[in-house]
Amino acid sequence: MQALGLPYVMADMALLVIRYLEVLSADLRRMRISMRLRGHVEQRWPWRNLSTLA
Repeated sequence: MQALGLPYVMADMALLVIRYLEVLSADLRRMRISMRLRGHVEQRWPWRNLSTLA
């Protein structure tokens, strides 16, 4: 990324964001699997289930 002219700090922050997006994605996937195993049925409108997901 630095070869494209991005400053060091910006390149570091971009890689950090990408890493944590992957971590959050894995956590969400794990949470959905565990909820499904416990009998929760996902509905089409997820904002109605925000209290359950929280």
